[in-house]
Amino acid sequence: MKIVKAVHFYKNKDNVICLRGAKPYTWEIPKKFEKENIKQGDIILVPCKNTAAPVIVLNVLEIMEEK
Repeated sequence: MKIVKAVHFYKNKDNVICLRGAKPYTWEIPKKFEKENIKQGDIILVPCKNTAAPVIVLNVLEIMEEK
């Protein structure tokens, strides 16, 4: 299982990327996307309250599950 730590961002009037808050959030990568090469600095869409929002990836963690 892969987990992504990322922060929300937005573009201002001058098309400069600004972080929306400083708090990083974590999301679990769906199994169908685990084969994708997601790395630090990538912009991905993640599920949020009512929609999908773009975030900048800070860290990708791989967790081994025990069965």
